[in-house]
Amino acid sequence: MTFVLAEPGAVIGAFVLYCAAGVAAGALLATAYWLWTRRPDMPQGFFRHPPSRATAAVIGASALIGGALIGARAQLWAFYRIDVAGDRVTLRYALPARALTLPRAQIERVVAGLGGEKGATMRLVIYTRGGERHESAPTARERFEAARAALGVVE
Repeated sequence: MTFVLAEPGAVIGAFVLYCAAGVAAGALLATAYWLWTRRPDMPQGFFRHPPSRATAAVIGASALIGGALIGARAQLWAFYRIDVAGDRVTLRYALPARALTLPRAQIERVVAGLGGEKGATMRLVIYTRGGERHESAPTARERFEAARAALGVVE
């Protein structure tokens, strides 16, 4: 039995949006820093060294990297599909394309992700007896409930 919680293209697309938001935030922060420090009314000695384009670039790159890391954590490190076959559960990930197979007996709890109890979309979180935590990409409530029922283990 297969449960598609999210489409791989949508997962990768959401990651690209996080990266684009990081680029926009980085450009905005770098420009704001550059313009703010170049104001004529800026007191002398406010900065130890005069502001540089390199500092503005570091600020912008930090925002880009932050957006990419948040996007990777939210989208790419989450599985998008579950294959249930007998006593095996296989979790499929979009990028990089990989699969993780767990014995069903190792699954301890299956719960909703933090904050998803009331929304239209939620994340399926699987805890194993070994203490591992596996989280799905955001999915519709109906898909979440069907996958959780098929796994047969609820908090």
